[in-house]
Amino acid sequence: MRSLTTLALLGLLLLCSYGLAWCQEEVLRLTPDQAAELALANSLELQIDAQSLEEAYARVRQAYASDNLQIALEGRYVRMGPVSGFELPPELGGGKMSFGSTEQSSGSLKIIKPLYTGHRVERQARAARSAVEATRYGQDITRLALSRAAHEAAYGVLLTGQLSEVAEELVTSNQEHLRIAQAMLEAGVVPRFEVVQAQTELSKARGQLISTQTEVELAKAGLRRVLTVPQTTEVEVADSPAPELPEGTLPELIQTAWENRPEIAAAKAGIAAAKAGVQLALATKNLSVNLAGQVSRETETSMSKPTSWNVAVAVTKPLHDGGIERSLTQEAMAKLRSAQLQEEIARQQIALGITQEYVSVAEARQQVEVAEQGVTEAEERLRIARVRFTAGVTVGVEVIDSQTALAAAQAALINARYDLRLATMRLHNSLALELAGQEQRRIQE
Repeated sequence: MRSLTTLALLGLLLLCSYGLAWCQEEVLRLTPDQAAELALANSLELQIDAQSLEEAYARVRQAYASDNLQIALEGRYVRMGPVSGFELPPELGGGKMSFGSTEQSSGSLKIIKPLYTGHRVERQARAARSAVEATRYGQDITRLALSRAAHEAAYGVLLTGQLSEVAEELVTSNQEHLRIAQAMLEAGVVPRFEVVQAQTELSKARGQLISTQTEVELAKAGLRRVLTVPQTTEVEVADSPAPELPEGTLPELIQTAWENRPEIAAAKAGIAAAKAGVQLALATKNLSVNLAGQVSRETETSMSKPTSWNVAVAVTKPLHDGGIERSLTQEAMAKLRSAQLQEEIARQQIALGITQEYVSVAEARQQVEVAEQGVTEAEERLRIARVRFTAGVTVGVEVIDSQTALAAAQAALINARYDLRLATMRLHNSLALELAGQEQRRIQE
């Protein structure tokens, strides 16, 4: 519950820091980094992970509890009949002598204390502690995934917003071209077809603008889901400096990821838990010693005293269990081999992810250079087309095509720049550098 409370407090603090303007203007304004922080603070997935961690801690306490003193109080009340008896002879005073009673009550206090469990408790607790570690690293895996999702959602809002601006500029350009075409038609310089064609292209541009505006709203809806805020909340994303490319060669980055990623730590915790499971299975046939005591009080009869007690030391050593220990050991060994394979799979997957993201960064950087040159060329083509059209040297379709080409080039540049930012962010995320710093602080504490 402590982890859940911490998350709730963090969420409250973040909402207070980001939400003062939000409460006043009903708009939530965030940078991509702030979006990631708020997503972590509000995450329902992390709250579920916190409950899983509490379950894991409870299993550790259960393991140690089996070695503690156990006290039990029992009570019993019985009615029965008939009661056996016999008649006394006159010389003994006569009358009827009965054995037992139609009512009996008893109570007992039992105390049991394990003295030696054959290392079962220690090994069970070791397995439970390893499960706690695996669950805690599972929280870190969720944090990495949420941070990436929040950054991607925020970048999606920024990207669609800029594409919408390009669509607005295309509408403006087409409106200006239509105005020029109408003026030239009135002057008798161009045929009416030029005006009709300009009107058609303006309608297309407006349709494209509507589509991009819809994409902006859908991107905002996705961001609100990641942030776990109501869909009625108005969100705006403020741009922030692009992340810098991590230093190091590809092998160095892969090694860094192996050292920092929680998947590797979780896999190692799984191996430790599996090894403890093997040791626990081997302890099945170990000697165990228990100390037990009991104090009882029951209905007094002619044949028994009302109070009795006993203390015993019980020693148990299984001699033949029908193959239970062997099958448990085989099962535990299979789990151990599976856990070891899972670690290797995690290493390979991480190495593949780092390689793909490293290559994607290099490709995106080159695509930005190509896209920048494409925008420069498209701007010059549009300038020339407008001059030629105004001079009556060419038809309006050349201007329209040039405007469309420029909008496409600008959109390509925007996409290329965001591809570079996304690739760099993903590489940062895959290296888990922030988690490494948190782990160092956690160890020091």
